[in-house]
Amino acid sequence: MKHVIAIDGASSSGRTSLVDYFTSRVATDLCPFHIDDFAGTLSPAAWDRLSGSDAGWDEISMLFNQHLLEACPTNGVVLADCFYKLGTARDHLFSLFGRDQVTYVQLYCELEELERREVLRGNRKIGLARSQFKAVYSYSGYDIRIDSTHSTIEACSRDLNAALSNSMMQWIGLHPTADRPNGETGHER
Repeated sequence: MKHVIAIDGASSSGRTSLVDYFTSRVATDLCPFHIDDFAGTLSPAAWDRLSGSDAGWDEISMLFNQHLLEACPTNGVVLADCFYKLGTARDHLFSLFGRDQVTYVQLYCELEELERREVLRGNRKIGLARSQFKAVYSYSGYDIRIDSTHSTIEACSRDLNAALSNSMMQWIGLHPTADRPNGETGHER
């Protein structure tokens, strides 16, 4: 069976950083998948048509879901940072994999902190996090909730590792390791 661990949160919550850190230092058997990287592969015409609306981003997310399904090996697991604002794409993910084959993780962050990070990043449209906040964080069906407001990515990764638990990680075929010193990842990319 295929399984996806989907990290969802508003812009600047730390989704990409968490996925990268987790796959490089904790669950090195996993390859990271990022919605922003996938969106960057769209043709300019598709990007122009889809990126300007919530419904368009829902369509991008559904295309990303299909990409995850195709990229996931049989009996494999993928870890992805996702963005599901309207819910249609989230439901699509559940239907593609089966709800019991999706571990759905909310990466929460308080709005004031999201806005502070948005300004510091300099590569996000100011107001993007605010426009996503209520819709992303109003969903109540997450399997795991992690709060990045006052936590480092390392702490969020430890929280994710603990929440997944060794028994679940063994069931889906992961081999978690302790954080490795000096940036060693255990594999080359």
